[in-house]
Amino acid sequence: MNITFRSFVIILYSIAFLNVALCREARHDRYKCSYRYGLYNHAYIEFGHYNYKEDTMHHGSHFGGMTLNKNDHNQYPILNDYLKEKLGFNTVTVAYVNGNDLTKGFWGKEKFWMMICNLNDKYMYYPQGDPNKEEFNEYYDRPTRCSLWTCELGLYIMDNYMEADHVLEKSATRQAFYIAINTHNQYDSLIFKTFEYEGEHFPLIPCPIAAWIHPTNIMKFKPNEYVTKNGIPIDHDRDRHALVLAIPSNGSKDIVYCGEISQIIFKDVHVGLQLWQTKSHTDYKKVQFEEDMKIKCDGNFVDLELVHIYTPPGTSYFGNQMTGLRINPKSYYVHSGERIITFNKEKYIKTIEPHYVNSQIEDDYYEKRMSIKPECVGKVEDIDATLKFTINNEVVDFKNYPTGGNYIKIDVSKRNQKIRVGCEAVSDNSDTRFKEFYKFRHEYRPMRITNTTNGETESKEVKHINTNLSPVSIFGLYSCEMKPPHSNTKIKGSTFILLPKIKRIIEKNVKVSSNNLHLMSCPKFYMGIGKLVDIDVKLKNGREFKLRDSESSMEETRDYYIVKLTGKSQIDKTIISCHYNAYEKEFVTIRKVLQYSTHDDDNNISLP
Repeated sequence: MNITFRSFVIILYSIAFLNVALCREARHDRYKCSYRYGLYNHAYIEFGHYNYKEDTMHHGSHFGGMTLNKNDHNQYPILNDYLKEKLGFNTVTVAYVNGNDLTKGFWGKEKFWMMICNLNDKYMYYPQGDPNKEEFNEYYDRPTRCSLWTCELGLYIMDNYMEADHVLEKSATRQAFYIAINTHNQYDSLIFKTFEYEGEHFPLIPCPIAAWIHPTNIMKFKPNEYVTKNGIPIDHDRDRHALVLAIPSNGSKDIVYCGEISQIIFKDVHVGLQLWQTKSHTDYKKVQFEEDMKIKCDGNFVDLELVHIYTPPGTSYFGNQMTGLRINPKSYYVHSGERIITFNKEKYIKTIEPHYVNSQIEDDYYEKRMSIKPECVGKVEDIDATLKFTINNEVVDFKNYPTGGNYIKIDVSKRNQKIRVGCEAVSDNSDTRFKEFYKFRHEYRPMRITNTTNGETESKEVKHINTNLSPVSIFGLYSCEMKPPHSNTKIKGSTFILLPKIKRIIEKNVKVSSNNLHLMSCPKFYMGIGKLVDIDVKLKNGREFKLRDSESSMEETRDYYIVKLTGKSQIDKTIISCHYNAYEKEFVTIRKVLQYSTHDDDNNISLP
């Protein structure tokens, strides 16, 4: 039989077309519609889960489905109005899987799939990109899915045409479908994959970020703060994932929550990753903090871009929450009890190279890829520190007496104030990385020390200083100590004298007559803590003298020094200044301006 060249070409094209069709059909046949959820002449959607096995995908069980009725949109006017405004659709059909069908999660390699059945020669499109600028990606030959690597929930468009250009045209033949998850409570979630680790050797694992659900689709994925702040972007991943340290989220023992699927008509759905600790013991390596912000773990310098600081349970006095932070290589703080977890950059680069088939990331590639294990895990050892006094949460440095001992000055000049005071452990090392070393590890308290009537001392915790109190109730001896039951031999306590920051000058007008000459005096003690150190006297005629230089001009009694004046003319407008120190530092000056009062002088006598 003679075959012309034209016939040969036609046969080759026919074989190729048949092969493509068979391959497409074979691929489609891996996911069988059960025909349990709709009539044969109606399109409907089925939900289920499946596993990957080698390079072959086979369907697992079906757990739900629903007919795509055109009237469903009447229940969701907000969605209908949104699509009408954005894309010009008059109606939209809502199809959803119940959230309680997903609460068990997807273990191992299980994935959540959605399959639209009975298309009847129609074609289904999943919008990716701006419909006015780019074509839609069509998925008519396989079920759509929501796996850890990509989630195709959201808007779908069905049309009679295979070409995407027709879908962009407003026509009666196209239909819109919104596929979502109908959540019943705030705990409904999608939990993907199981990542194993030993002890505290937490690996880097990929959490979805914004483009996991295509950002131009009407459904959004919102990564949580832990992922956005600490995630490491993956190259060539199209902004779908970020690597995060696999530490269970607060409130969970074995799940890392990556974020929430934000839906227009249903509640948000939490998305997380399953963790499994295979061994609880951890062998810690030695951590050294070198100059220029560098770190050594087990004797080797580490790449600060890939270093995480982990706070294990029980290392914080305010709770047992776990946190894992990627450090800032230019400025970071370390704290007592933390762990340093490092990763190898070369292994990191080689491990995360993604794999594409027809411009799509393939799920089976990611299933074969292992998580990135840490290179070194070290424990931060405690360092020497001293307890310091804080005023309104600011650490105040001690000043030293020449004879030994510490003092601090505080401003209490403004009345009707409560000044917050406390104590904080400050590192004896000047390295800025240790600035907050013990800030969260222990609790501390300031104590005011006073003498009792029987000669003993007693201590009382102080949280605030009320500026309206008498100075004797404010100033004096204090200490900083650890609050029981906390203890640490590396942290030294402290004692100090609290003094007024501003020397007060109190001026009084004093009327003096022959029956109250004691007013021309200075008490030896003032307000319980002030000790008289000198007296200045300035007469009306300008003459001046001091107690220390002219003791004969003063009369000493048990409680006072009385100034001797020789005549009535010397009393009027004379100024007596009484100077007091508290704990060897300037405290207050009482300035008396004398006024002689003949009216108040009962005896009306002339003073000698």
